Amino acid sequence: MILKIVHVQRPARVELNIKTFEKCLSINSHIIFGQKDKGAIKKTSSPFKPSLDENIKGLPPVPDLSNLNINYEKEEFLHMGTIQAIIETLVTVEALPATPAYDLDSYLFVEDKTTKKPLGVIYDVIGPVTAPIYCIRFNTTKDIQDLNLKQGLKVFSAPKSQYTHYVFVKELMR
Repeated sequence: MILKIVHVQRPARVELNIKTFEKCLSINSHIIFGQKDKGAIKKTSSPFKPSLDENIKGLPPVPDLSNLNINYEKEEFLHMGTIQAIIETLVTVEALPATPAYDLDSYLFVEDKTTKKPLGVIYDVIGPVTAPIYCIRFNTTKDIQDLNLKQGLKVFSAPKSQYTHYVFVKELMR
């Protein structure tokens, strides 16, 4: 996927349309944000649109997170968002307002009865820093089913652990 941002005028709130999201992830698509009066222009180099699974087959497999070195009983967890959408082998998590922005490779967690379990590692972030949507990649759709993930499920971070990395806006502005 090639993404070139020429000029972006940030709207007050970005609503994610699942079909648009899938199109943005298409490896054959090129999204070019033009001048503010022209909006976004989508150019597709091929009439064949591969599925999301086909797009990420060349990526290294997602590591097994079942043996993380974290004490789930003593660790502090922060409710940071909810699962917004599940698209093939990708789960999107919408952050709650006023939560810190997490960087790539941060780990997110979900509740499992009385404890937490790893959801996955942040693979990509879309949207503005003030209202990010985190993308969690899985190897197969079965991995998502095994975790019993559903839209609206609460997602947590471990803010004081080695598994959480933050985006500092001041550093981005440099």
